[in-house]
Amino acid sequence: MRYLAYLLLLCTVVLACQQPASTDASHSDSEPPSQASSTHLSSTHSRNIAPPIDGVDVPFETHEFAAEVGSTVTFSDGTVFRVPASAFVDAQGNTYRGDVVLSYRDFRAPAEILASGIPMDVELPDGSLGYMQTAGMFEVRAATVGGSPLDVAADQEIGVDMPSNVDGNQYDFWSYDEAANQWDNEQPNVAATGNPERTIARKLIASPAPREVPPAATFDKRKPIVDLNIDTERFPELRQLDGVFWQYAGSEAAQDPNRQEWVFTEDWNTADIVPGERANTYAVTLQSDDKTFSTTLVPSKTTPELQDQMAAYNTRLAKYKETMLSRAEAQAYLKKQTEFVRSMRIRGMGIYNYDRLLKEEDRIPLLADFEFEEDIRDARDLVQIFLITGDSRMLVKLPPEQWSRFSFSPSMDNRLMAILPGNKVAVFTQADFDRSMQDLRAHYKKAYTFKMRTLPYSVASIDDLSRIIRQIS
Repeated sequence: MRYLAYLLLLCTVVLACQQPASTDASHSDSEPPSQASSTHLSSTHSRNIAPPIDGVDVPFETHEFAAEVGSTVTFSDGTVFRVPASAFVDAQGNTYRGDVVLSYRDFRAPAEILASGIPMDVELPDGSLGYMQTAGMFEVRAATVGGSPLDVAADQEIGVDMPSNVDGNQYDFWSYDEAANQWDNEQPNVAATGNPERTIARKLIASPAPREVPPAATFDKRKPIVDLNIDTERFPELRQLDGVFWQYAGSEAAQDPNRQEWVFTEDWNTADIVPGERANTYAVTLQSDDKTFSTTLVPSKTTPELQDQMAAYNTRLAKYKETMLSRAEAQAYLKKQTEFVRSMRIRGMGIYNYDRLLKEEDRIPLLADFEFEEDIRDARDLVQIFLITGDSRMLVKLPPEQWSRFSFSPSMDNRLMAILPGNKVAVFTQADFDRSMQDLRAHYKKAYTFKMRTLPYSVASIDDLSRIIRQIS
């Protein structure tokens, strides 16, 4: 009996010692409890908005207007917000009256998307990842002049026209839920329409260009002069020009009196002197019994007629410059305008995106790992890796917990970029993908290590990031 009691006691002790381990293990069939908890948190964190490069982000544009009046606001990329009157409420839900600051930024280039830290993937019902190919993404915020956040009233909507170079109606309209760290599909298959701003700009550019206004002539004391020696008794109407010195203001040698000596020996019967087409000049026509000579001269001093002429010239020149500036601005504006526009209505401030989810049938899944030229074992958790693909309109963040779910489509463009501590960058280029394609295919659903090459410079701006992405394409 004493042996049986001892055995029962021993079993009780063993079971009691094992019970906590069994309870904790119920969190995961294959991972220790601490690792399971860490993976879950990391997966959630990976979809947070976290700009990966210190000091590098996409700046906001701002526009200020009276909330009770509303406004139609056009930002530099051509995106238009049509804000109705009294559209905003404060944090307590009260209708806001006063000046509102509307802040906006767009993300079109891959460097802008990467720098923003906005996640660009969606977890599908089957557990796989859907990569988002964007046709245009933006963020919009509203605040008081003092910086207190505002939101759209429950009974109001703001119209948005967003330019895009991407045609087609296969792009859905998404909003980002910042509390849940996930994308919500607001409207499927939003069609693109022609951009009316391009039509307006093209009409102005296509209109006939104004005739160029030549510069006004000036009297230059260093150049040869012409003395007309006007007989004021025969030509009393030219008395105001008596004693005026003249210079040739044209460009044709045949009309230059200094190159036509016979002009000074001819006995001229009549002289017709009228304001010329070019400002500050006179058109002079001399007539003898059998000869005619025409030229354009600038006088050494002004006259009432020339004062009127200069006033008209200055008006004409100002109009010409205004028209040409408008044409130049239209050309510059046209370059910035996209071919298409997508229109939507939003009910809140936040991040919005036109995207389609791509899961190509030729995708190659890999159990990916990444090797770097420098030892970053102590900072491995700080490394952020991105896949840039889909005509540079798909940019997928690859946190460590998703490396085993990595896949890429060999029929698309592909580049890998890793942001290392200190804003350094390591890359696996398009050329690297091309050279390794046979090996990559051979590792279908197997472990594969991408050997990343560290670049000899760091990233300090969006332009730096754009330049690197172009280099590795």
